[in-house]
Amino acid sequence: MLDPLAPCIGGIAAFLASLSYVPQIRKAWPRGSADDLSRFMLATLPLGLGLWMITAQSGAIG
Repeated sequence: MLDPLAPCIGGIAAFLASLSYVPQIRKAWPRGSADDLSRFMLATLPLGLGLWMITAQSGAIG
């Protein structure tokens, strides 16, 4: 049922997941320091999004 909508939903999900960086950037920018940022989140989010995109491109989803 969601097959025709899967690419659109996937794109929206990737966009929303990428927005998770905004609060951390807004916190670090005025201070000029990235010491407060979560390195774990900064490392795992792009890795997860990249793997998700590879899976979607391979046709494994849908």
